[in-house]
Amino acid sequence: RFDPLNRTTIYVSTADDLINLAKNCRLDTWSKDKNIVLKDDIVLDGSGFKYIPIFGGIFDGQGHTISGVTVSDAESYTGLFCITQESAVIKDLKVQGSFVPSGKQLATGGIVGDNYGMISNCSFEGNINGYDYTGGIAGYNEHSGVISTCKSSGYVSGMHFTGGITGY
Repeated sequence: RFDPLNRTTIYVSTADDLINLAKNCRLDTWSKDKNIVLKDDIVLDGSGFKYIPIFGGIFDGQGHTISGVTVSDAESYTGLFCITQESAVIKDLKVQGSFVPSGKQLATGGIVGDNYGMISNCSFEGNINGYDYTGGIAGYNEHSGVISTCKSSGYVSGMHFTGGITGY
């Protein structure tokens, strides 16, 4: 595909590919010029995957599902993506899993914990239990954040600012 921004395209097909992506995304600038394309459904049960820390590129799920995502540690800003930057686009992705961080955690969501970017045509199915800012798609949707044509199903529970799509 033609990309006017000359983004590097990276294809993700396995749990190991997703784990490597998460390791690279510890650096907040690494993903900004990346176009990540999910090529297959991925099952994460027992893989050791936790989350993608910070993301600023494009993640195209192509309608595929990432399932078996589980977070139960005392983690704030929790989701498949912990934090998305303003330049981030997460699209056409389905996530199934359980985000139940222990303690009084902030910003828990099925796709993104704290969203500054765009989430489009995504869905989450599963359990989410946070404390402050808990949502089926994003725990906290910042002023620059856009959530479009998304849905969640399952159980969403929180103490303050809780919603089916976004907590706040």
